[in-house]
Amino acid sequence: MPNSMLLMWLLVSLIWAGACAALAFSSWPHLPLDISHTDPGTLQAFDQAVALHVAKYTAMALVPVIILYVGLRLWARKN
Repeated sequence: MPNSMLLMWLLVSLIWAGACAALAFSSWPHLPLDISHTDPGTLQAFDQAVALHVAKYTAMALVPVIILYVGLRLWARKN
């Protein structure tokens, strides 16, 4: 793959990852003030919500970037 194409992919990937990070930060799970913060069941549910949130936004940030990279590699190999 030519260097210019690799740099363009890197730039697009960084912009995409930044947009995903901003969206993930703005929608981070939180506990309302009227719910007990010491209840083990509540803490377990919150931890599960945080883990699911991180997994979802990590996949959203990485899967398109990896697919684009593989597609560019295959396209560069053909040409």
